[in-house]
Amino acid sequence: MKAPHTYDILIVGFGPVGMLAANLFGKYGLKVAVFERNEKLYDLPRAIHIDDETMRILQYVGLHQQMLKVCKPVPGMQLVNRQGKVLLETSKAATAGYEASYLFFQPDLEEILIKGIERFVNVEVFWGAEVTQVKTQEKQATVYIQQGQKTLSYEGKYVLACDGANSTVRTLLNLPLKDLKFTRQNLKTDVLLKEPVELPNWIQKTCEPNRQSHVFLNSFENHVRWEFSLPKRTPHDKTYWENPDTVRQLLSLVIDPDKVVPRHVVVYRFATKIAQQWQQGAVFLAGDAAHQMPPYIGQGMCAGFRDVLNLGWKLKLVLQHEVSPQILQSYPQERMPHVRFVMFVTCWVGRLFITRWTLLIKTLARIAPQKWRKVQVPPKKLKKGLFGKSRRLRGHLFPQFRVSSHQKTCLIDDCLGDGFNIIGFSHHPQDYLTEQEVRLLEDLGFQFSTIFEVAPNQDQDSSLIQDLDNQYKRWFRKHRVDFVIIRPDRYIYDAVPLTSLSKTIQQLQQQFSKT
Repeated sequence: MKAPHTYDILIVGFGPVGMLAANLFGKYGLKVAVFERNEKLYDLPRAIHIDDETMRILQYVGLHQQMLKVCKPVPGMQLVNRQGKVLLETSKAATAGYEASYLFFQPDLEEILIKGIERFVNVEVFWGAEVTQVKTQEKQATVYIQQGQKTLSYEGKYVLACDGANSTVRTLLNLPLKDLKFTRQNLKTDVLLKEPVELPNWIQKTCEPNRQSHVFLNSFENHVRWEFSLPKRTPHDKTYWENPDTVRQLLSLVIDPDKVVPRHVVVYRFATKIAQQWQQGAVFLAGDAAHQMPPYIGQGMCAGFRDVLNLGWKLKLVLQHEVSPQILQSYPQERMPHVRFVMFVTCWVGRLFITRWTLLIKTLARIAPQKWRKVQVPPKKLKKGLFGKSRRLRGHLFPQFRVSSHQKTCLIDDCLGDGFNIIGFSHHPQDYLTEQEVRLLEDLGFQFSTIFEVAPNQDQDSSLIQDLDNQYKRWFRKHRVDFVIIRPDRYIYDAVPLTSLSKTIQQLQQQFSKT
């Protein structure tokens, strides 16, 4: 066996989550190797939904403009009866600068992510590379790869396992999964419309547990998906449900089968599981390797993208700014409760949709006014982790609004770089910090910005940002703060008045101490 090849980051798995990780670490300038056991891309649609925060993450790695060209915004989700009457309507409160929900064709996303990786000479992708062994210590790990007839070893300072629900890395390290006992089967039917057909723009879930519950997703261009819920106990096997005659019979319940061309039809069984441990030594789990959830609110891949960015910026601080690796303990501390909450909501929606809980919704729909049947779901904050002491705003996603910088209109993230930011409204952060504090923050990659109602001399100073629609003026006034400290993942570390900034920075420096 040859001597190990050495990298900063080893990524196992090259699905969308692994692809995003490769883009992120490539952007950071880290040396990255990606291992995918398949010989080529699995060019079929699986994931179909992203939300506004996921689009913002794609913005962070510079791929949002391409993604916006190949996806379609949808207003939210409706639970409907067999006649199409809306029983319950839900939408997500969007704060990330984009529409709340988008539908897309997964091969399009993967093409964008792969082309994104081509920007970085520091990222290598190895196809047909199967992991056979993982050895991990606190600050490095070795991954053994079988590639054809060759067995090679690769050493990484950190390893990120994005290798899916049947994760080889998780199995090799004996990291247990907790089964939350919500399992069902769907027949996923992706079709292409032969000609334009008038169809709802909402994600619709038809609630008929005793007949044929199904989900309808009117995706990008002529791509449409129906997911038919299969009986929990059925005498029929996978072959029966995937048979073209069975598929045609089911499609006839929702559309003229002669008007569509099947693109991909498959029975898949989903589970609700979460790893009890997301880190062992220098190895971390992300995406389906760490958690699996039903598809009812389309958050599986979104959760994996959040995992990657949450961990990624912390690894950057450890590797490039010599911050103590103790900050990495905040990754599962922040992400696990958030994932559990999303799982809870997903299972709740699933039970309303495919079980006798549907009777509750139908009863409420008869007696409740229409406005009571419209629900907007607020964003979920992060509670414990790397945050300041102000409980009111910390852990919330910082809202993204339109601004002007260098006389150009953009969203504020385009002005913020990829590190921490201290943003003042009508106040320069440096004016309220000592020279030593400013130097220490700059050493951690901090950026300082000031938002004005009318920003003077934008051409000379890129840190000056104009609040085009007075959205930030209202936000700062509403929360009675003068400064907000934004983490690289755009979550609020803390938000404080003038008098508290220096004290908050002292606390931050203790949390992000050098090794």
